[in-house]
Amino acid sequence: MELCYRVPTENWDVFQTLEGKLLDPSLMKGKIIGNFPYANEYIADLPENTEYFVKNWEYGGGTTNTGKATVVCGINGEKLKPVRIYTTGHLSNNIHAEFESRRGCQITSLKSGRITVVYYYIKKTSDLIELKTEKIWEGPVDSIPNKFNYLVKAIRVCHAKANIFHCREAIYIKE
Repeated sequence: MELCYRVPTENWDVFQTLEGKLLDPSLMKGKIIGNFPYANEYIADLPENTEYFVKNWEYGGGTTNTGKATVVCGINGEKLKPVRIYTTGHLSNNIHAEFESRRGCQITSLKSGRITVVYYYIKKTSDLIELKTEKIWEGPVDSIPNKFNYLVKAIRVCHAKANIFHCREAIYIKE
């Protein structure tokens, strides 16, 4: 999970300012993008039209004796549309999809059925931006509390992914 920014300009002066602040900018067609090195950053010097988002990934899978997987969903358990789906390179139990959102849930499962659900969101004030995370539940897959019924499908899919031998594809994405 990374806190990132996007400035909708190719202005070289803005790029150099961001680079001088060690904000890891990349110049792309029509925009400058980058990620903040820390979960909270001073942003008073960034342009007014800067967009802020969280970059997150679906990844993982199972092996012979172990397994771990992570899926990303919206705050109501809904599938998100990825900005990138990985289809080449080393995919086995690796990154399969990349998402950008301002808030959502990251669900991690071990092959054994141990689940962790983390809610994340961006908190912005006039001169500071923060990536806030809150662990909202942790426990066995067969004991999901009723108050998290809206996440049951995402949790079960995540657990299934942790048990897929050498998983090579994203499985909880909006087409």
